[in-house]
Amino acid sequence: MGRQAAHDPAALHDPAASGDPRRRLAVRAVAPLRRRADRAHDGRLARRRTRQRLACNALPTILAANHCSHQYFQLANQIECTPGNRAFSVPHGTDLLFGLATGDGRCAANLHMGWPRLAGHLWLAAPGELCAPLFAPCRLTTAIDGVPVRIDEATTYPFSDDVAFTIRTPAPVTFTLTLRIPAWCEQPAVERGPLVFALPIGEDWRPVAGTPPFADFEVHPTTPWNYALAIDPAAPQRSIHVESRPAAAQPWSPAGSPLVLHTGARRVPQRVARDGVAGPLPEGAFATAPADEAVQLIPFGAARLRIGVLPVVPRRAGPAAARASPPSSTMATRRGPSTPCARGVTGRPTRWPWPTRR
Repeated sequence: MGRQAAHDPAALHDPAASGDPRRRLAVRAVAPLRRRADRAHDGRLARRRTRQRLACNALPTILAANHCSHQYFQLANQIECTPGNRAFSVPHGTDLLFGLATGDGRCAANLHMGWPRLAGHLWLAAPGELCAPLFAPCRLTTAIDGVPVRIDEATTYPFSDDVAFTIRTPAPVTFTLTLRIPAWCEQPAVERGPLVFALPIGEDWRPVAGTPPFADFEVHPTTPWNYALAIDPAAPQRSIHVESRPAAAQPWSPAGSPLVLHTGARRVPQRVARDGVAGPLPEGAFATAPADEAVQLIPFGAARLRIGVLPVVPRRAGPAAARASPPSSTMATRRGPSTPCARGVTGRPTRWPWPTRR
């Protein structure tokens, strides 16, 4: 964790990609990278996925739900936001705190860039053609061959699967409307949507400087975090259920998330915090608590304290360590328009046809 590059976005595009969920990402790597990614209208799907994953995961969680404070560094497995250097290569002491100018104060000028840049690139235009490479509620006003065209896009994507376009013109006009079909619709076993899910941790926000709401906050955990998912990779639909809720005014918050996954998990006593950071993922066969507990997973961007990369309970695990087979670690899931999946830190994605509970 100590000397890795502070601006490698892979850790939050895909928390499993870096191999270390304790790796951190700076706010100036989120919003400015949106600008660099948005410039690349070269048709490469990877860059469009990058833009969407940033907007749906790394960007909302680096801001407080009320947008009155932000973090300088964020961690995929973030169990507390307290002072300390955590062996960061560019330490400031307050990197994990939420505030106006915690960490490197210059990033207070960067945090506002992400959402406007996303909105500014929801549509692309060419002669006689319009293209929607990303989906979000918006209104496009333009003209084709001199004829005004208005397109209203209604959706709560990525929290729902439906996108509706209403096209209005005062006179007949012919043009091509191109929509990007996400890869997880074509290859559901490979990509499962832009949303990464994580285990939320109870949050206790404590002002330590300034006057709320524009204050510096430490965020302390109020619930356990050292869990392993108790699932059967061969038949996960038996143990994981999707709950859809009405969209809230602020969906990027624990209470406002429109999607919640319900499953079981077991505590891993050997996994403890080290200097305010979650310990490394257990390797090999490891001991767990004897009984499952009901837990919820919410979108990564809605949780300021969370575990984004979780181990899986070894087979036949109990109070003593299982010896039969090693576990596989899993990112806490992506969700696409049809069937969610979990992807291992090592290994191929697995299709998870979870039943929906409304």
